[in-house]
Amino acid sequence: EVAWNYIHECSSNRAINVYSEQQYSAYIEGHRIHDNVILNQKGDGILLGYYVTGINSIYNNLVIRAGLGPEWVTGSSYHTGIRIFAGHELVTGTMVYCYNNTLYGCGWNGAQTGESGHFLVSTETLIHLNLMSFSNNIVRSTGEPYVAGESGNPQTADLRNCWFGAGPAPAWDNTAINTDPMFINTIANNYQLQNGSPCINTGRNLST
Repeated sequence: EVAWNYIHECSSNRAINVYSEQQYSAYIEGHRIHDNVILNQKGDGILLGYYVTGINSIYNNLVIRAGLGPEWVTGSSYHTGIRIFAGHELVTGTMVYCYNNTLYGCGWNGAQTGESGHFLVSTETLIHLNLMSFSNNIVRSTGEPYVAGESGNPQTADLRNCWFGAGPAPAWDNTAINTDPMFINTIANNYQLQNGSPCINTGRNLST
């Protein structure tokens, strides 16, 4: 469990980084990443990586201006708010639930093609996962894509995410909200919703 952290003004590759050292380690499973605030992060806000198996949840996180760049002297990396690269080809039953998160201003226009955006789930991961659920999230772009170009698509379903600032919502979100979520004051980092926000009382009831 990784929870209730405030990670800010950080120059590391990732703020929250969950993955195994592959063949030198074991499968790791059953993670809950929730109620964290990530603000002004050079690399990814949250990475759920390779060899992560079982049932894993990412929820109630506030990821503000993650993946800001620039690259590191030692090499390039991704620049996203939340990046999913979980599962393993030899393990079945891996599920990832990503819900009730708010992402704002994530990504960097100097990143390598397809590696910048608010959300990225690798196409390889989608082959290994039994389920990749992305529901009830608010994604507010200030210029970078909602979904990184290298990303695959979660299952098409009643997902009810809010997408605003970078054009139409992804086609796989059948019940997307594609209008301003109406934060109280982004300059003051107040991401509560104003009265009248289209995101109030519109999410799915989730049991996980």
